[in-house]
Amino acid sequence: MSVIKDGKEVRKLQAGDTFGEQCLFKKFKRACTVKAHEDVTCLALSRNSINKSLGEKMEIIRYRNIIKWAFDKSPRLVLLTKLQKEKFLDLIDIVQVENSQPIMKKGAPCPFLLCVLDGTLIIVNTNKI
Repeated sequence: MSVIKDGKEVRKLQAGDTFGEQCLFKKFKRACTVKAHEDVTCLALSRNSINKSLGEKMEIIRYRNIIKWAFDKSPRLVLLTKLQKEKFLDLIDIVQVENSQPIMKKGAPCPFLLCVLDGTLIIVNTNKI
């Protein structure tokens, strides 16, 4: 299956991949078209069914999917196998950062990889301040 946005394929879906979760959380309308290239069987779950079954875990699933997509956009991380990506996802901590709180300081060692899930980060060159 292909995910198509503005006439261009932006992602290929394989067995086990998911789509539509952004619409479940934010009540968005679909921003992309999903098109089957062959006969496909899909599992469809309503928002109510998912919330009843998973509750708070649904947010974690949504974040895991965002991180998977980030892996696929990275020239280095895209080279990981599906199993390697899953192992990384099992080790991830989701942290909240307060407005204006520094996450990393220039010159300090970088002990982790970051993936922005919600919100916006600003990179500040402290040499110019």
